[in-house]
Amino acid sequence: MSFEERNQNDEAVDLALRHFRESVHDWSDQEYSRPRSINRSRWDAAFRLVANPVMAWSLASALVITSVGVPVRLHHDRQLEAAKIAAQAHQRELAREAQEQQANVMSDDELLSHVDRDIAQGAPDAMQPLVSMMGETTE
Repeated sequence: MSFEERNQNDEAVDLALRHFRESVHDWSDQEYSRPRSINRSRWDAAFRLVANPVMAWSLASALVITSVGVPVRLHHDRQLEAAKIAAQAHQRELAREAQEQQANVMSDDELLSHVDRDIAQGAPDAMQPLVSMMGETTE
């Protein structure tokens, strides 16, 4: 290849590059001049909400209050339920003891007749077999 051929090739390449650069600039101008709509992300509103210091502090305080208040309330409810169950068990125990006492208590007449029988015995219960043997011999 001679110098002139190279020079012509260089001019052809320069011309092609110039056309390419002009077409890129035209395309860029068209894109920049075109009206666009801004599509906000769904997180944009949440970010703007949290970025507000007053809202951030109020959300943080609500989080702290609920993270402390809910477990305290649940614990309190469980304590109340346990106290109620214990009170019911205590009432049942008292009722059972009252029934046992009622069953063991004798009326006045029954008690007097029991005492009369104990006093009226000629010999104590342990001595009864001996008394019966002596009674057989004396007859």
